[in-house]
Amino acid sequence: MAAVPGPVGTAIDAELEAEDRGLREALAEYSQGTPPPKAANRRYWDFGAPFVAFDGGIDALSGDTRDRLNDIEKGISAKQRQKGVADLRVLVESHERCVSDDAMLEVAEFTIFDDPDGEDRCYLSVDAPHPGGDGPDSWRVHIGRWEPDDPADEFSSATGNHVLYCDRSAPPTSAEIAELLNRGAGRPKQLSAWAQTAVGDALAGTIFVATERDEDW
Repeated sequence: MAAVPGPVGTAIDAELEAEDRGLREALAEYSQGTPPPKAANRRYWDFGAPFVAFDGGIDALSGDTRDRLNDIEKGISAKQRQKGVADLRVLVESHERCVSDDAMLEVAEFTIFDDPDGEDRCYLSVDAPHPGGDGPDSWRVHIGRWEPDDPADEFSSATGNHVLYCDRSAPPTSAEIAELLNRGAGRPKQLSAWAQTAVGDALAGTIFVATERDEDW
């Protein structure tokens, strides 16, 4: 604190005081049933979300996600951790640039998953190398398709089946990933068209080249 400029230190002190006051009010409400005072920007706490002033919390910073990342970190080297952090930053920046309401950033899985609702039931994921070895060892765009477990049942559960991979030895940029996601945003037919891409060809309008596909699809 001594090394930061005066205004910054003042802002940090104010933030810590607000955290302290809000946490005490939340604990009193939880343990004693004491209603907290009304506030224009009340801070909310729960067991799974971080202490942040954000409507609805941030799933990427939930207690479960932090625990899973801690477990991954225990089994990897410092070099693997450094690379994993860099890859996560690319995913986070890509998700921030993405306009698709269906695209979900799954931090502990090192992936962005986009599942628009369409007749062909196709979905897309952008997967970074997983430091713990539970996923691909290189960057990958994956297109798959949901297949109903019981085709005769309208409300049957479904299983995701592989259709096409675009593997990359060099990491894509966040701009390249965002462009891919934005081209497919809210357009399930675009995913279906990409699923027809032949090995060696790029997904139309993108720099991602198909490296493997299920020829039966």
